[in-house]
Amino acid sequence: MLSDACDWDQRSLYMAVVIVVLEHYDVKCKQTILTNPIVAKKRRDLYPSRSIRRDALKFYRKRITCKCLKKMHLEAKRIQKRGVCNHCREEKDRELLQVCGRCLVTQYCSKECQATAWVAAWPGHKKDCDFYVKAQYEYNRVTT
Repeated sequence: MLSDACDWDQRSLYMAVVIVVLEHYDVKCKQTILTNPIVAKKRRDLYPSRSIRRDALKFYRKRITCKCLKKMHLEAKRIQKRGVCNHCREEKDRELLQVCGRCLVTQYCSKECQATAWVAAWPGHKKDCDFYVKAQYEYNRVTT
């Protein structure tokens, strides 16, 4: 069983997102940093689910050289990767979730959930998708 020496709770995920934001901060790019495509995808992967410990350990292990993190991450690799549908909020294995083909950020468990979320009054993925696509365009334009 995994050691409880480090409790990977909401604070550790918040800090992981902050670290990703700082790693990808670019003064030239005027977009909101949280819409940066790399940051948005990392935020999606760090969304709370049953594999939260696995994802957080992997994130920190890549950035901190520590034998205890390496050991805990190797033990946590046995945990199935999990994700959450953006519409119905059902938790499933990540390999069963599909990603929006336009923004490549938001995950859905089925085409029905994606279609329903697209036209939903609130929160409605259409506005978010447009936002992510514009941010991706701006990011590519500024960084290339």
